[in-house]
Amino acid sequence: MKYLLFLLLINITFNSVSAQNEHQFSNDKDTIKMSTPISTGSIYFLDKKTQVKLKKLAEKGDINAAFQLSQYFTLINKNNDEALKYLLIGARNGDVRAQYRVSQSFFNKKLYKEALFWAQEAKKNGISNLDEFIDPDEFIDEIKSEMNNQI
Repeated sequence: MKYLLFLLLINITFNSVSAQNEHQFSNDKDTIKMSTPISTGSIYFLDKKTQVKLKKLAEKGDINAAFQLSQYFTLINKNNDEALKYLLIGARNGDVRAQYRVSQSFFNKKLYKEALFWAQEAKKNGISNLDEFIDPDEFIDEIKSEMNNQI
């Protein structure tokens, strides 16, 4: 049984690295391809060269590159300031996931005005269509309540 688990782990790791290396960038365009989902495991394999390329793409407004970098800095590098920097790039370029996560980040920092702005942007752009997020109206009400408590 342990042998089978070991083989499964090796297979998952190998497939994650292979998928990341094969599908990371498009050769004919200067954008990141997202046809293959990025697994949590593939985030571990952001070498310096890949990070540099993703950063250049994100700075040009590529929301997928910005999102991958935000995930990397949140989950692996544990640099929340860098993660927020890339979430903001995505949010400003219309990524509704990033807009919602930026609103949460500002809420946690007690920056309620900014949190409210990004929560409303996420709602306006269709965040309620994504199952992974809470009801945007409830979150907006919670932000407003906290703003009133600060007065």
